[in-house]
Amino acid sequence: MIIKLPSFLALVLFVQVLLPGDPVIEKITARLDKFRKNYPQEKIHLHMDKLFYSIGDTIYFKAYLVNAEKNLPSIISNLLYIDLVDGANEVKKTLLLPVSDGITWGTIGLNDSLQSGHYQLRAYTNWMRNFDQAYFFNEAIEIGNALNDQIEMNAVVSPDNSPANKNTANVSYTTAKGKKITNSDVTYSLLLKGKEKGSGKARTNDEGGFSIDITQLQKNQLYELVTNIKTDKKNTTIKKTTFMVPGKLYSTQFFPEGGQMVNDLPAHIGFKALDANGRGIDVSGEVFDQSGKSVGSFKSGFAGMGSFTFTPVAGNNYLATVKYSDGYQEKIELPKSNTSGYVLAIDNMSDMKLGIAISAKSIAGNDLVLVAQSNNVLLATEKITLANGRALTSIPKAKLPTGIIQFTLFDMMALPVAERLVFINHNDHLQIGLASSKTTYGKREKVKVMLEVKDDAGDPVEGSFSLSVTPGDILPAKKRNSTLLSNFLLTSDLKGNVEAPVYYFTDVNPGKIKALDDLLLSQGWRRFNWKDLLEDRYPTTTFKVEKNLTVSGKVVSLNGTPVPGAKVSLVSKKGAGYFLDTTTNEAGKFLFDELDFTEDMDFAIQAITASGSKELLIVIDEFSLPVFAQNTNVSFATHNTDTTLQRYLKHSRQRFDEMRKYGLLNEDAHLLKEVIVKTKEINKLDNILATSANLNGPGNADQVITYLDINNCSDLSVCLIGKLRGVNIRIVVINGKTCAIPYSTKGMGKPMIVVLDGQVMSSTDGAFSIKDLSAGDIQSIEVLRSGGFVGVYGFQGAGGVLVITTKRGGFDYSETDVSEKAKNILPPGMKFISTNGYAITREFYSPAYNSPAINGTVPDLRSTIYWQPNIVTDSDGKASVEFYNADVTGNYNVVLEGISTDGKLGSTTFTYEVK
Repeated sequence: MIIKLPSFLALVLFVQVLLPGDPVIEKITARLDKFRKNYPQEKIHLHMDKLFYSIGDTIYFKAYLVNAEKNLPSIISNLLYIDLVDGANEVKKTLLLPVSDGITWGTIGLNDSLQSGHYQLRAYTNWMRNFDQAYFFNEAIEIGNALNDQIEMNAVVSPDNSPANKNTANVSYTTAKGKKITNSDVTYSLLLKGKEKGSGKARTNDEGGFSIDITQLQKNQLYELVTNIKTDKKNTTIKKTTFMVPGKLYSTQFFPEGGQMVNDLPAHIGFKALDANGRGIDVSGEVFDQSGKSVGSFKSGFAGMGSFTFTPVAGNNYLATVKYSDGYQEKIELPKSNTSGYVLAIDNMSDMKLGIAISAKSIAGNDLVLVAQSNNVLLATEKITLANGRALTSIPKAKLPTGIIQFTLFDMMALPVAERLVFINHNDHLQIGLASSKTTYGKREKVKVMLEVKDDAGDPVEGSFSLSVTPGDILPAKKRNSTLLSNFLLTSDLKGNVEAPVYYFTDVNPGKIKALDDLLLSQGWRRFNWKDLLEDRYPTTTFKVEKNLTVSGKVVSLNGTPVPGAKVSLVSKKGAGYFLDTTTNEAGKFLFDELDFTEDMDFAIQAITASGSKELLIVIDEFSLPVFAQNTNVSFATHNTDTTLQRYLKHSRQRFDEMRKYGLLNEDAHLLKEVIVKTKEINKLDNILATSANLNGPGNADQVITYLDINNCSDLSVCLIGKLRGVNIRIVVINGKTCAIPYSTKGMGKPMIVVLDGQVMSSTDGAFSIKDLSAGDIQSIEVLRSGGFVGVYGFQGAGGVLVITTKRGGFDYSETDVSEKAKNILPPGMKFISTNGYAITREFYSPAYNSPAINGTVPDLRSTIYWQPNIVTDSDGKASVEFYNADVTGNYNVVLEGISTDGKLGSTTFTYEVK
């Protein structure tokens, strides 16, 4: 039980039928309905083929995009963004995918420009960016390097709770075959958001490791550890990982039900205990008043959470003695109890109804309003009249939908005074029958999997489903912490990390119902703020709904005035053959929509006034990735190497070795192409670039302009607008100084760094600006935007680089013979842009061993046996797939997820054996 209903059960309950015209009810209803209609919410789930990968693998995934209101396929957005984010919260890859009927699927190739480590897949729409990022989809994945890593590094943080609070990072190395690397010299650096915060030297001990004192590092921050280990006299290997510096060894928090404790009123208290890794830990303890008298005890259940009940007394403070599973103890103050206020208690343990108890003390008036809503849909409103400060009511669960329900108690001034989340589970998700004709198969034997889908009434269901098959001995199914069900019904509505949400949806029993209720007592929720809504304040929608690919911007005169009625032409330089025209509106803005192309596309845009003038500037609307904070919905704690990942990497090494043996590696391994530098004849441009400090080599850039392109230029920052392809110059005021800062359209929102004669200049603090330079002093400017050119500059160059070289003596600047590479002067009213198209999706390769063309001598060691993102059931709710087993023996896990056309959710698994 959550809480026993008190002895005032026999009290007459005054629950009034709400009549039209009640001002409080009308106000609450109107505001919530306005938010629901004008700010519809979207949810995303990604079903991936697995959660462990190696460099050289491909991530296969299907995305389900729904409207949060009823989980129906979303008709809001038609474009979806997928980010691959490393442990330091840096976006390493971004995919843009088209969405149709709420579904899409794609692939991410893991090439060897990535480091092994802890990653997450993040998914969102542009519309979702108007709201809290906590509701983006996030899933943690592990990526190792079985392709070419011969050394594995593991970093484990050992915190303590002594007065010294000393934290240590214990680093160890092994070879790919598990041998400890002993007596080797190591140098290391500790980075926080790309900036070095510590460094040192060490030598591995007999266990292949060494320790770093990290006590002085900032607590609760994610650091990157970069090490160079000398493996022999000639070779040094760079290894990277991330770890969180814990604030303390353990933490326990207490959460009064409804939001507060009130003196002399029964209080139901939820609690959550976490270890230094942010994971739940078992605790027990007692609560004492200030005289030392015990008033209650508690013991945690699943994931370190639980609840208990006691009645606080006026004049007392309460202290909990918490004992952790390893024997460590600490004392923690409970939240202060108020002299007046409200307590909202809800009993969710009955199968038929929710029992609701409301208590109040020292408050003005006896009338209250109780509101229940889910995903911004109003479900119930009741007017409550207290009798002697108390009231009881109940709501039949049959009137509430499956999912999280938010109950809010309002006073008659329409102010929220208490709030509680509960979870309703009608078990009305899809009933999926998933089976094969046999339970045991041989290697490379053909398998047919049949599925039959029905709703909770037993009627056949049409829907869209995705299926993955993986070897269970390599990738255990129990490692899946979430499913489409647990995501759309639970975690997509909660802030903060939920440990193993799939637990609450597997073999549901009263103990798990109680555990889920304890979770909701302690978990954050806030898609909107009642106070803001009731004061008619709503989110600012900076980001538009996206239906298709677009190119937009505005046309301005040379002095910055918008130019209405200008004709704008868009011409593709290759590929789809776009040649489009439009006209600017009253604000000088233009839009080209309904574009459809894959990968990057280069366009030329030209503008001309109605009178034929081309003395214009074209300003393109930029797309930049969201600026992300560390996501609290995904646990990236100390990142100890997982044994499952090690088992997976061992298997992957065997697969890659066999592929190398038979010359098949390049077909699957996404390797970087070899760069061959050829000699070239020295010409005028080479002389101009001879003194360039470009780390790629002079002239190796996406674009080069020279002094010839900026002759007669009075303001360099103005002259560069439109001349630098894919670069926007932003004029900002920093510390009272007007500065010009360059941004690449591929820079993920980061400013480009400026390298002036080999010196990296700081532009974000106002110390340096392009406006500080005279165009007459410039010899050349090299634009570095693509990965092949910016990579050599490391983290600081992630946003792109401008390499600026100033003029030198002994050079004849009167000569004009320059190669075509430097002729980048654009005519007036023209701009070149490069914009992102849809990502190309790689088709999953599934061998057919009934074909004689398949080489039977090559071992088949696939770790994803089969992946099918587009299974559609027929009118009878049936579908089937066929595939062939690999040479891997053991249990094979089949995972299927999907959604019906009317928003019903489903997820199931089954296992068969291969001998």
